Amino acid sequence: MTDQADLYGGLITEARFRIEAVERLLARSNMPPRIIEELCYLQLRLLCEVIALGCLVAHGDIRTRKMMRESKPGIIFKQLEALHPNFYPKAVILSLRNGGLHVEPRPGPWLSKDDLKTLWKKSGNELHRGNVARLLSGPNPAPVNLAAVRTWVQKIRNLLHNHQISSRDNKRHYLVLLSDADNGGNAGVITAASP
Repeated sequence: MTDQADLYGGLITEARFRIEAVERLLARSNMPPRIIEELCYLQLRLLCEVIALGCLVAHGDIRTRKMMRESKPGIIFKQLEALHPNFYPKAVILSLRNGGLHVEPRPGPWLSKDDLKTLWKKSGNELHRGNVARLLSGPNPAPVNLAAVRTWVQKIRNLLHNHQISSRDNKRHYLVLLSDADNGGNAGVITAASP
């Protein structure tokens, strides 16, 4: 595996740990729900950043100096989209057939590019109490909504479970398993080439 693929695999393994942390928090009942929600949104925000950074790593051939210093997913995606409109991971089903690996699209729901941008902004808002004007303007904080957190984390798991990320010329692909038993439970990254 190349250094670039190793780095991408490391980011996806980190994503798996963060997904599992959210799922464990949601299963707890001995903590105040507001604290659970806040801890989950912190992990969801970091997951957005890990996915965006993973896109940059996977597309190492189109990084610019400006992109190398950026951490906000919306800005990273805008720059990547200008260079490669299909840069975002695609959820897939991987299966062995006729002695080869078969790849087909996975039905949703999974976290789309637009979902990721929305979640990144929402999680930032959820992690701040705001200011006095916000406190005086109405019910604050908003009611806890752990069902929304469950939906977000499931969409992320659905996207990353098995996914494909392809180069700009669509000739180099990473086929990625969120957790690969043959790799100690870490992410597995298979590099593939198209003719």
